[in-house]
Amino acid sequence: MKRIIILLIMAFIAPTLAYAKLPVGYKNAKWGMAMKEVKNTVTDGNINREYDGLCVTYSDDNAITSVYYSFDKGRLYNVRVDLNLGPIAALSEKEHTKAAINTVKTLINKYGNPIANRKYSPSDLYGDNAYITLWRDSNTEILYMDYFNSGAGIWMDFIKYSSKKIQNEIDAREKQINNNMNNNTQNNLKNNL
Repeated sequence: MKRIIILLIMAFIAPTLAYAKLPVGYKNAKWGMAMKEVKNTVTDGNINREYDGLCVTYSDDNAITSVYYSFDKGRLYNVRVDLNLGPIAALSEKEHTKAAINTVKTLINKYGNPIANRKYSPSDLYGDNAYITLWRDSNTEILYMDYFNSGAGIWMDFIKYSSKKIQNEIDAREKQINNNMNNNTQNNLKNNL
C-alpha cells in the first residue's frame, strides 16, 4: 500500500519537477522587472548601449559575447545571450557542430529534456542550416539556436529566454493591430470600389 501511495505522489510531483528547472528570467533579472532593476542585477560585463533595452558586452575570450535585455511597457520580457563557441575563423564545421552539441548537452543538464530538438535544412530557413532546441513551461520559453549565416559566412549561436505571459500579451496586441489594419483596408476597398 505504501508503494502505491509513493508512486501516486511521484506521478504528481515528477511533472512539476520538470517545470521547476526553467528560470523565471535570466540570472537575477526576473520577468516583469523595470530596466533600472535589471541594471542593478548586472554584476559583470559592460552596459554599453541603451535603447528600448540593455546590451551588456563581454570580452572576446568569454563564452558569452553579449546579452540583450528587451522590455515591453517597461517590463523585462526577453533576454538574448549571444555565445562564443570558439574562434569563428578557426573552427571547421565539424568542430563547430561538436561545440554546439556540447552546448545543448549543458543546457539539457541544466533544464532537462527539451520539447523540440531539430535540424532545419537550407530549404526550411532561406538557405541557411539551423539547429534549434526548445524548452517551455508555463512561465518561460528557452530557445537555443545554432545557425550558419551564409551572408556573413559565420556560425551564429544564441540562447533566447522569454516570458510566456508578456510575450502572449505582445502577440495579442499585434494580432489586434493586424485585425484593425485588415478591417480598415477592407472598409477602404468597399468605399472606393
